[in-house]
Amino acid sequence: LRKAQEFAEKVHADLIIGFDIEGLMAVMKIRDKKGVWQELTNSQQSSLIFGNLMHELENQSSLPPKNRAFLLKPYVVTNMLKAIAKHYDIKTEELPLGFRHMAEFKRDISRLFGDKEHIFFFLVDAYYGGSFIGYERDAIEIGFLATWVSALAKSEGKTIFDSLNDIYLET
Repeated sequence: LRKAQEFAEKVHADLIIGFDIEGLMAVMKIRDKKGVWQELTNSQQSSLIFGNLMHELENQSSLPPKNRAFLLKPYVVTNMLKAIAKHYDIKTEELPLGFRHMAEFKRDISRLFGDKEHIFFFLVDAYYGGSFIGYERDAIEIGFLATWVSALAKSEGKTIFDSLNDIYLET
């Protein structure tokens, strides 16, 4: 991310996102309070996106019904996500490591309910990826959501770092 960081300095960017060649992993850097670039851990990335997404859905009175909302994550991923999910009445399912376990669970629940467009899923894996829309790990989707979080923070006069701190303080 060195070249991206050099460019980000020139254009005064708030967020740097780097993807692996397959688009399965996203690595992100944000500026801290002192303006120094800090690489986000997978747990921080996931908490930042999931927390902001839930907060915005709540602001729009659009939170999904609690019996139709699921956070799917491996056991090894941060419990901060569980705290965020609990705050918004979303059921957390902790599954074995591997995105296929989450995709299988999502398919099974979708079949059970029959109308998957009315079920809310947020999938987080241990390898800098996740999914809100599909059944596969998709770093491009996560990168898009991180960009949305960046724009949201800026529109509120905050930095992404402030937004991440807000999530930790509120949960």
